[in-house]
Amino acid sequence: YRSSKIQIDQYSKIEQNSIHCDQCCDYSLNMGKVFFFATLLFTFAEMLNVYQQYFDVDGEAFEGMSPGAFRAYAQLKANTKGDTNDGAPVLRVIEFFGLWVGNSKMIFSMLLLSCAVSSCAQTRVLAAASMMAGCAIYFPRMHPLLAEMEARGEVKENLASGIQDLIGNMFLPMWVFVFSLELHHWLKTETDTVGGNAAK
Repeated sequence: YRSSKIQIDQYSKIEQNSIHCDQCCDYSLNMGKVFFFATLLFTFAEMLNVYQQYFDVDGEAFEGMSPGAFRAYAQLKANTKGDTNDGAPVLRVIEFFGLWVGNSKMIFSMLLLSCAVSSCAQTRVLAAASMMAGCAIYFPRMHPLLAEMEARGEVKENLASGIQDLIGNMFLPMWVFVFSLELHHWLKTETDTVGGNAAK
């Protein structure tokens, strides 16, 4: 009788742990959907820029952050005839770094998608925190410089304000929201795990 009671208690604990794990997995998947949606939205914008860096350097297909958005590049290209012209090496450098940016965005986007499909809440918390930091660091130096260039007529009109709105009013708040959800889930999971272990 005593042996049977011990076995019943063990089966009961196993069942409780299984239910707890299922609940954690369900909650993790629900939180992951929010992260995944944010990742798709952000990656779509990044892929548009990757396309520009590779196939629309002059910014003819649509406006965005490409070498063609800067009037100095457009003027230099218009005045450069042939590969032996003094401006040709400068054009090659600018276009190379444009491709470098596009390649970096592609790698970064694939890594972000890898985090988005992860069932690990801690991974998504760290990824969301990285996205917040990545969006925030645009403003201390890059935005003032782009705004100055726009004021001097060196870039397309409203480029600085458009990017400021995209990052500051959309992407940064979005990642703050995602980070808050993921952090809450991670802490709840850790608390429930500790409580489950204590109950054993």
